[in-house]
Amino acid sequence: MSKRLLLRCSKLGQEVYLDYCLSENSPLPCKSILKCWNVIFLKLGIDGKKWLKERLGEELWLKYVSYEGRKIEYLLNKIHEIRHK
Repeated sequence: MSKRLLLRCSKLGQEVYLDYCLSENSPLPCKSILKCWNVIFLKLGIDGKKWLKERLGEELWLKYVSYEGRKIEYLLNKIHEIRHK
């Protein structure tokens, strides 16, 4: 797939290329890459999740998907801390 694909980034408020999204959290891609690029992947007939997993390899894929779990855990811990102050 061409890394020269362009999409408007809601986080940055400007257009970015796919290669930027793939390297934003080097070596991991932006946490929103699948959400943002899903429409493009679908138009191209690509399973975005499968493509990204193959591109990253097993070790980086596991780090990438574990991010959301850590984020939720972090937020729950912060809520718990605030409630018990």
